[in-house]
Amino acid sequence: EAALLRSFGLSSDLHSWEGHGWLAVIDGGRVVYETALREDEPDFMDSYEGESGKLRYQLTSGRIDEETEAVHSAASIVVNGLEYATEDRGLHFAVFRKSTGELMDSAWLDIHSYALEFTHDL
Repeated sequence: EAALLRSFGLSSDLHSWEGHGWLAVIDGGRVVYETALREDEPDFMDSYEGESGKLRYQLTSGRIDEETEAVHSAASIVVNGLEYATEDRGLHFAVFRKSTGELMDSAWLDIHSYALEFTHDL
């Protein structure tokens, strides 16, 4: 999987990924944003907003528990007001045609499972 992600220009090594947060945006084959966070870092939560073509997006890795203020593992991919990430742990992907705003594919990979469960939403 790491070689495939590197082929897209991403630099994060996902071999020992447990306890990490990760965000990445690729636009037209160019990495616009990439960050990797460790669970023990004070700012384990990250977000990124942007626009490209007919797409307005907001990505979030991590969630703050309102009662305890603790940061938990969570993912959000909101594009043009719609959520494309599931509430499951792991890596979430959404691919769009920016000229039309059309969702081309959405997928989720449970990297915490030895079976590496992978599902497509389309």
